[in-house]
Amino acid sequence: MAELPIRQEVKMNKRRNMVILMSIILAGIVCGTLMRLSSEKAGTYAVVEVDGNEQARLYLDKDTEIRVGDEKQGYNVVRVRDGKVFVSEADCPDQICVREGGKSKNNEVIACLPHKMIITVHSEAEEAGQKTDAYTW
Repeated sequence: MAELPIRQEVKMNKRRNMVILMSIILAGIVCGTLMRLSSEKAGTYAVVEVDGNEQARLYLDKDTEIRVGDEKQGYNVVRVRDGKVFVSEADCPDQICVREGGKSKNNEVIACLPHKMIITVHSEAEEAGQKTDAYTW
C-alpha cells in the first residue's frame, strides 16, 4: 500500500486536531450551560449557619427578619423580603455581606467571614432527596 505524501498526512492531522478541539469547546459550552441552568432554579428556603451550626431556616415565601449573633461577638440582621434573602445590617467592618444583595436561586450563598456566618439558598426538591444539580440527572 502506498503511503500518503507528507503534505496530505499533515493536513489530515490538522483536520483531526481541529475536530478534537472543537468537540472539547462544544462540550465545555454544554456543561457550562447546564451548570448555569441548574443553579438558576428558584430556591424555597435559606439556611443560616454560624460556625457550621444551623441557626435558622427561613422560607423565601414569607417575609421574615432575624438577628444572628449579639453586640459582643458581632451580629447580622438577616431578612427575607419579596422572595429573596439578604443581610440588611451587620456590624462587621467590611460590610461585604450587606452589599451582596438579595439571593433567591438554588445554591446561592451570602457569607460574612468576620462572624463566620453563611447563608445558603436551597430548594424543596433538594430537601426531599432529589438531585437538582447538573452532575446527576
